Amino acid sequence: MAQTGPSSPVAKAAGFLAKGNSFIGAQAVVEMKNDSSVYKTYFGSVCPGLFAWAVPEDEKHVRIGLGDRKTPNALFQQFRKRLGLKK
Repeated sequence: MAQTGPSSPVAKAAGFLAKGNSFIGAQAVVEMKNDSSVYKTYFGSVCPGLFAWAVPEDEKHVRIGLGDRKTPNALFQQFRKRLGLKK
């Protein structure tokens, strides 16, 4: 099976592993009441280096996530709290 992603041979050859050139993401599907026709993006306030998202999967579940260059897990936990989600 071929390796893919940011540490693959192709990514290395393209220079994607250069310092500060990659984003690391964190996401999860969470149980959360929502309008299944509304997709949300959060710029700046949640994830200063990129953006965060909340994409409905159905009326009871949302895929939330964000990307950052350094600390996606810490920002992700703050984002979960902001949305009123428990750990």
